[in-house]
This record gives sequence, C-alpha cells and structure tokens, in this order.
Amino acid sequence: MNPLAPAGLVDRWALFAAVLVVVGAAAFRFLVLRRASVRQATAVSGRGDALEIHTARLATMGACLGLLASVSRLPLQFSELYDNASPIFPQLTALGLHTEWGLVWGCQVLLMFSAALAYTAAARGRRGWLLAALIAVPLAATLSLSGHALGSERLTVLAVASDIVHVVGASAWLGSMILLLRSLMLVHKGFSRESDPPASVSPGILAAAIVVAYSPLALTSASLVLLSGIVASWLHLGSLAALWQSRYGLTLVVKLVAVGVMTATGAVNWRKLGPALVKSGETAPIHRSIRLEVILGVMVLLVTAVLVVTPEPGSE
Repeated sequence: MNPLAPAGLVDRWALFAAVLVVVGAAAFRFLVLRRASVRQATAVSGRGDALEIHTARLATMGACLGLLASVSRLPLQFSELYDNASPIFPQLTALGLHTEWGLVWGCQVLLMFSAALAYTAAARGRRGWLLAALIAVPLAATLSLSGHALGSERLTVLAVASDIVHVVGASAWLGSMILLLRSLMLVHKGFSRESDPPASVSPGILAAAIVVAYSPLALTSASLVLLSGIVASWLHLGSLAALWQSRYGLTLVVKLVAVGVMTATGAVNWRKLGPALVKSGETAPIHRSIRLEVILGVMVLLVTAVLVVTPEPGSE
C-alpha cells in the first residue's frame, strides 16, 4: 500500500480527525464542561447548556464525516487486494464478512453510526451523552485493531493496549482542544444564535473557567500519549538506529517534532497565557495560541495517516 496515495491518505486523515472529535467531545463534556467552576460560570436555560449543545453539534458533524470515511475504507482496501481473474462480488463479500479486518471495519461503521445518533440526540437536548461516552473507547480500539499494533510480532497484547491508550489520549487531548477552541470562539462572540442563552458572566470569566478546567485533562492526556508512544516506538522500531535508517523511523521523527512543538505551545498556554487570562480576562492571546496548537495537531494527524501504512523496519 502506497502511504502517499491521495485517496487513501485523505480517507485515513478524515477518519482519524473524526475519531478525535467524537471521542474528544465526550471527554470535553464530562471532564471540562461538567466541572463545577464551568457550570457556575455558564448560563443555563431550559434547553440545556448552550456550550454542550454546540459541542454535540460539532461532534455530530465529526461522526458523519467518520461514517463516510469508514464506509469508504472497504472499496479502498478492496482495491489493494482484489484479483482480476476472479468475480468481484464474492471477493468483496469475503473481505467484508469473513476476515478479521472486515469484522473490525463493520464494528467501526456501526459505532460511528451510533455515535452520530447519540450526538444528534444530545444536540437536541435529549439523552445521548452517556451512549457517546460508552462508544468512545471501543471506537478508538477499531483503529488499533486495524493497524501496526495488531500485526506486532512481539508482545501483541501490549502493542494493541498501548495503541488504544495512545488513540484515547490523543483524542482527549487534541479532540478536546478543538472543542475548546470552538467554545472560546462562541464565548467571545456571545454565541451565534438568538436562541442561545446569554452568558450570565463576562466572556473573560467564562473563558478562564473553561481553560482552567481543560488544563488537567490536557496534562493527563498528553502524558498518556507520551508514555504509550514510547512503548509503541520500542515495539515497532526494534532499534534506535531505525529512527534514521528506515522510512518508518523518519516518518516517526517528523511526527515527534510536530508533537514536540505542539507540547511546547501547550506548556506556554498552561504556564503563562492561562494564568494571564484568569487575571485580565483577555481571550485573544490564548485563542491564537490554541489555534496554533490545533493547526499543529492537524499536521500530526496527516503524518500519522502516512505512518500507519508505512512498512515497519525490516519489512520494507
């Protein structure tokens, strides 16, 4: 499989982005927006928390994108495997119904569809958040069960477990960051619809409460990403020299550099811009910094979409 083939690259990137938003939205709602400090600073109406509704709407769009990307995986995978000398339909049926890849693919489609329904209900003020949260880890696992982790020649269980932790951690970190950026934009603009409840406090106070509540989630998630990434690198590289002697290693280095810059930007937010926001109520500086983090995260996803189908050292 060519890692840079445009159709596959775009599809993988879209799927990863969708999973991040779908999983990250649940983390953002339960671990940030439901914090007491945020709830006290957020205006509440009979329709429910406006920020939660906007979060659910964005997650619904992410789930719909993910559903489209998941469905598209079948013909893309089939195009890499089919035999011109045999009928197409039996081969397609065998791939979708009678292989481990097909089983994981079917679960992924079902989970993404369920997430779309759950977030649609949540966006309409109905119960759906709990189902969305229950879907998060199994959905993340479908990525791990169809990539390098499952094919690891040693310590396969550890490889799969660490990869699931990696996906969940990245989703809780970057996925929630996307929702954080969206929330800060809404707070700054005073929300976008007349039907949205007005804030009962100033935008600066509400933004500060959200940023402060997000920090523990970001620190914990980034730590999980770092630790699970170290385990994955040890399992897949085989040796330190493979970092610069293999295409997989060089691609991993690019990803590590982007994650490093992203982490440094996050550290500035945590140590300087966050406290400055609490003191001054001025949202513009941290808004620009978080936007930069999100852009870097998009780059990390793109590199990851290449990395997951790049042959490991020794199998090139």
